Amino acid sequence: MDRIWTRQYDPSFKPSVIYPPKTLYGLVRDGAVRCPDRTAVSFMGRQISYAELVRLVDTLADRLVALGVERGSVATLCLPNIPDGVIAFYAVNKLGGVANMVHPLTPPEELQHYINTTESDYLFVLDAFLPKHLGMLERSRIRKTIVSSVPDYLPPLMAAGFWLKSGRKISRVPVSDKILTWKALLSQPVGTQPADEADDPHAPAVYLHSGGTTGSPKTIVLSSYNLNVLAVQGPQIIGFDLDTFDPGSVDFSMVSILPMFHGFGLCMGIHTILANGMRSILVPQFSPDTLAKVIQKEKPSMIAAVPTLLEGIMKSKRLAKADLSCLTAVFCGGDSLPSELKNRFDAFVREHNGTCQVREGYGLTETVTVCAVNPIRTNRAGTVGVPLADIDMMVVEPGTGNELPLGQDGEFCIAGPTVMLEYLHDEEATA
Repeated sequence: MDRIWTRQYDPSFKPSVIYPPKTLYGLVRDGAVRCPDRTAVSFMGRQISYAELVRLVDTLADRLVALGVERGSVATLCLPNIPDGVIAFYAVNKLGGVANMVHPLTPPEELQHYINTTESDYLFVLDAFLPKHLGMLERSRIRKTIVSSVPDYLPPLMAAGFWLKSGRKISRVPVSDKILTWKALLSQPVGTQPADEADDPHAPAVYLHSGGTTGSPKTIVLSSYNLNVLAVQGPQIIGFDLDTFDPGSVDFSMVSILPMFHGFGLCMGIHTILANGMRSILVPQFSPDTLAKVIQKEKPSMIAAVPTLLEGIMKSKRLAKADLSCLTAVFCGGDSLPSELKNRFDAFVREHNGTCQVREGYGLTETVTVCAVNPIRTNRAGTVGVPLADIDMMVVEPGTGNELPLGQDGEFCIAGPTVMLEYLHDEEATA
C-alpha cells in the first residue's frame, strides 16, 4: 500500500510509533511517577493530583479484591464523568478485569441486558439512578453494587450547595450485603490479600456498546493496547515531537465533556490526557451551557466536541466576551462537521483572541475512536483528514475488499493496532 497521506503529516508527526507493553493502569501509574504533584483530574473545584489518583485507584483495587474481583471479572460502570468513574475504571483494569461502559441513563431492562450479555458480576451506579434499578437488581446476577454520589469528591461548600439544590431529593441508599456506598467501600480495612496487578496489555479490558451503521447493537471488545496506541500518539496529534516530549513540562488540559461510556470521551478525554501528565476536566452534564461555564472558569487548552456543542459555544451568552486565547486545539467528531459550521467556529475563536482551528476527525468504536484526523498544518474543511500513525485506510467497493480509484465513493477498510479484538459472543460479525 502506498501511504501517500504521510506527506500531509505535520513535521513532528511520526508515521510509526513504538508502544509500551503496558496496561491502561500501568501507563497512567508510570506517568504519575514523573509528575506526582501535578493535577490529574479537575472536578467542579476539586483538584486530584496524580499521586492521589493512583493512591485512590490502588485503594479501590484492594477493596475490590476483597469483594471477589479477579482477572476476567466484568464490572459494569454506569456512571457519568465523575472521579468515581475514573478511579473505578483504572482499579478494574489493574486487577485484569473488564470495564463494561454503559450510559448512566440506561433503562433497567436494557441495563439488565448489558449485565447478562457481558456476564457482569459488579455494578457501579449513581445514587440518583439507583431506585429505578432496584427491582432489576433483585433478579440480576450482580454480586455487589457500589453506589456513588456526585458530592463524593466535591469541595465542602460545593457539596453543601449540591445537597441543597439536588442532593436532598435523592433517596437514601438501601445498604445491604449486596449494596454498599462508594465511601463505605473505600473506608473498609485493607484485606489480607493485596491486589495482584495484571500485566497483559492484549487481554480484554473494555466493553463499549455501539448500534453501528446497521442499527443492530454490538458489544465491542477492546484491549489496553488498543487504547494505549492512541494515548501514546496523543502528544504528536497536538503538535509535540515524541522524541522530546516531556509530560512533566507540559501544562495542558482538556475538557472531558464527552461521556466516558463513549470511545471518544473515554480514550481521548480521559485516558490519553492522564497517560501524558495532563489535566482532565471532568464534566458530568453534557450540554453547551455547561461547557461554556467550564471554558470560562477552567481556561482549558483543548476541547473535544461534537458539532452541536460547537454551535452551543457560539450561542452562549457566557462566552460572548470571553478570551479564548487559552485554546490550542479543538477537535470535532461523532458526526459530520459542515464546512460552514467549521468556518464560523474558527472565526468565532479568532474574534475571541484564539488562534487554533477546529480539526475534524473520523473514527468508530471498533477502532476505539479516532483513526483519522486533520493535521495542524494542512487542516481542511469538509474532510476528515488523514490516517493516524500505524493506521492503514483505503476506500473499497461496499461489501468487498476491492480498492476503488480516487474520486469514487465507497466504504472505509481499516487496519491497525487500534482495531478491536472482537464483537463479544458474535463470531459471524467479527469475521
